[in-house]
Amino acid sequence: MIQEDLHMPVGRWCTACAIVLTVGHVACGVVSDPAGEGATEILPVELPALEGMHPSVQMQLRDAHALAGRAANAAERSSAYGTLGTLLMAAEYLEAAEPSLRNARRLSPTEYQWTYYLAHLFKQRGELTRAVEYFELSH
Repeated sequence: MIQEDLHMPVGRWCTACAIVLTVGHVACGVVSDPAGEGATEILPVELPALEGMHPSVQMQLRDAHALAGRAANAAERSSAYGTLGTLLMAAEYLEAAEPSLRNARRLSPTEYQWTYYLAHLFKQRGELTRAVEYFELSH
């Protein structure tokens, strides 16, 4: 009888879980455009409290937020929302980053980096099923 190693490193467990979830979703035909991403409405993006952050970080976040609101066309707005979302992710404001990244994805649905960043956002929040769906969509 072969004894299995139940002390697999966490990274390998996460990879194994992601594979199982992906296979299960694909087999069931569940992988689709999640969370109503076909919607065209722009979600409100609120900046978190910026006090305590380095002034240059505050300025980057405020500038990106302002640009998203005034960009001239969909491609520029998408880029501005995406930049804002990635800055918020880097500062670990995941809740504030999500609507920004969703807006970027809605404005430029063929730009798959926004889907990829959303997948990482969900992974960071521990929402592995959603993360797998978005990783699948980002390819």
